[in-house]
Amino acid sequence: MLVVDASCLFETVTGGRRADAVEERLAADPDHAVPHIIDVEVFGVIRREYLRGSLDRTQAQQAVANLADWSAERFAHQLLLRRAWELRDTVRRLPRCSEPVGDGA
Repeated sequence: MLVVDASCLFETVTGGRRADAVEERLAADPDHAVPHIIDVEVFGVIRREYLRGSLDRTQAQQAVANLADWSAERFAHQLLLRRAWELRDTVRRLPRCSEPVGDGA
């Protein structure tokens, strides 16, 4: 199972400059998992980039449609909070709630 990060999903749904590399990695392991909150996180980035002018209206609308259509299994992030806290001393950056999904816990 591959745990997909919001930045990777953003690249994919917008067709960003790293989309090909991300899509290649996603294709190598088609079993994807994410916390439910990823949709809100990616939507926020799409909106931000639209407001900055990096995405035009059509690109942003298509990205939102692509996000809605993305079929990975989503996990309730509330269930991951305790495990994310347990990993706080072993994670070198800000903890993400997607880490406990992929750590085999």
